[in-house]
Amino acid sequence: PYGFSASAFYPCYGLAEATLMVTGGKRGAGATILRVDQAALETNRAVIVPDDSRPAASLVSNGRVFPDQELIIIDPESRVPLPERQVGEIWLSGPSVSPGYWNHPDETSETFQNQLPSGGPYLRTGDLGFLHEQECYITGRIKELIIIRGRNLYPQDIEGTIFPCHPALVPNGAAAFSIQAEGEEKLAVVQEINPQKASEIIEAGNLQEIVSAMLQAVTAAYNVQLYAVALVEPGAIPRTISGKIQRRLTGKLYQEGSLKTLYTHTFHPEPSFAPASGEMRLPGPDNLLRSALIALGPEKSRDLLEGFLRGRISHILRVPESAIDPHQPLIALGLDSVTTIELVENIETTIGVTISLAEITQGATLEQLTRQLAGRLSGNSTLPEAAPAGAAAPAATATPVAAAAPKPPEPQASTNQAAVEPPTEDSSLSYGQRALWFVQRLSPEDIAHNLVYAITLHTSLDAAAFRRGIQKLVLRHSALRTRFIEEDGRPLQRVYPDSEHFALTVEDASAWTSAQLDNRLKREVYTPFNIETGPLIRFSLFNRRPQEFTIVLGLHHIIADLWSMAMLGYEIVELYAAEIQQRDPVLKTIRGSYADSVRQETDMLAGPEGEKLLAYWKERLAVADAAGGHPPALVLPTDHPRPPILTGCAASATLDLAPDLVIALKGLADSHNTNLFTILLAAFYTLGFRYTGQT
Repeated sequence: PYGFSASAFYPCYGLAEATLMVTGGKRGAGATILRVDQAALETNRAVIVPDDSRPAASLVSNGRVFPDQELIIIDPESRVPLPERQVGEIWLSGPSVSPGYWNHPDETSETFQNQLPSGGPYLRTGDLGFLHEQECYITGRIKELIIIRGRNLYPQDIEGTIFPCHPALVPNGAAAFSIQAEGEEKLAVVQEINPQKASEIIEAGNLQEIVSAMLQAVTAAYNVQLYAVALVEPGAIPRTISGKIQRRLTGKLYQEGSLKTLYTHTFHPEPSFAPASGEMRLPGPDNLLRSALIALGPEKSRDLLEGFLRGRISHILRVPESAIDPHQPLIALGLDSVTTIELVENIETTIGVTISLAEITQGATLEQLTRQLAGRLSGNSTLPEAAPAGAAAPAATATPVAAAAPKPPEPQASTNQAAVEPPTEDSSLSYGQRALWFVQRLSPEDIAHNLVYAITLHTSLDAAAFRRGIQKLVLRHSALRTRFIEEDGRPLQRVYPDSEHFALTVEDASAWTSAQLDNRLKREVYTPFNIETGPLIRFSLFNRRPQEFTIVLGLHHIIADLWSMAMLGYEIVELYAAEIQQRDPVLKTIRGSYADSVRQETDMLAGPEGEKLLAYWKERLAVADAAGGHPPALVLPTDHPRPPILTGCAASATLDLAPDLVIALKGLADSHNTNLFTILLAAFYTLGFRYTGQT
């Protein structure tokens, strides 16, 4: 807009240790911009985003390496060269690279005298970047990289995200860095503000308004908590003589308390504040709170419920209750994925109301959350329920033809359901079931543990006989008639005697297109089970033509596994055939119940074998880092961004190996007195090491 020609920009890369210039482009060509996936970049991969389909970071090419110079990208931990579009440390070699630092032999050896099997010496620049089509892209500095829960965050990205969130912030006036707090790495930002633009806010003593905007911007963009914020006057952040922000020095001054700050905000390790006057507390057991809320009704209970929620949020985020604005999105207070899970679990265990993570992370305020929970306690939610995770995904895959065609009918539960009879048995859960129960209670909309299998039959099918076969299958296996309840905080599995404890949907799909059927099948996959009310087994029968039926069997993993599905598939075929042929089915005799297996597991773990297993895992987990007390996370790069909330959506990929390769692999296995599985597993671990540098 001011007449400067875009072609006059000349992006390049260099450093004093290499006598300045290392890479550059053609004069007059301007800048080349590459859009890469932001989430993939956090795992050291540059995945190109060709359009605006998902969030992306824009990186500027610094051109190609100059003649006689060698530039390679190295994994800084394993010192292994990396392929294109893999982020690593930039190493240099060439005649213009300095031999070292004057009179600093140790620093010289560490920085300038690095060798690889292919040669050397190489200069370790400390810069992070990658190559794409032989052009160099810089992503950051190793020493400035912020690692939060295994994710690599670049300070310049965070600073760029913060600046537009409030008009009082000074452009290029932020320093993002990490600090150690509560035993882990936390994100901190020092931000310069313009006193003239912020004069009214400063006079009103409401600088928290600026901090809240920063918290919300960072949480929304990166799903991490901005742990500490310091607002300072313009020029307070130290810079180099060329104007670059000195992030490490800023962090050092901040932690020393040497910065002159206008306002600071920190999540303190221990709450040091008292409840503001007038804030409500209800003494006694939490079930009294639930009873009181239900008795008051959705309108009168809101003040009491808001006071409860305000106290919980205050405790989790370690902020004064008076600082929680009921009309401000909760993520603006710094709620990230971890603290959101803690809040959701707290709400569920205290007042017995389920709420999805998405309802909070998508911008719910305290006032909205209060209204939602009050409505659910009374059985009349005042806000629409959040869609199950992954439920919206199939719509995105619909073709234009399918979108224009009539919508397939919604699934309907069978109307021929007998009344549920009184329970006949309660029993404990296995340890595996307890884990699944906990995960499902934590996120009831989760579909990651749905087991779904579909098959198309090219024959006629008697729906009534098929239903009778299912009834006998359900009566035969008590696990299929099980629900999972909670009594006094203890999960139990309750087996019901009725043979109608299943769902069967029969739908006419004769007018559907293939795309419509595909979307309908996906809906079966993405519909969650309610493990408390059941049923946990469902069948869907789609009539395509008189001689073509598609059958879908779905179960929750808490009552079955893939081997069980194979067995159930065989048995339903046999039971159906027996109904059609009017004969007795030929099936194996069942010896014992799943409750018997749980008791055997409990007895085993309480004995010598259990002690042996416990000792084994204690030894294996002894490698946990001393600070966190858990094994280090495997930082495996992904080719798609991870969503802030786990959806359970996934896919499978098939790789066909050539016959000659399979023969060679089997020969390798034989030579080492092992099997093909072990060889392939070793190859998998080797590949994992290649991408992560971890063992």
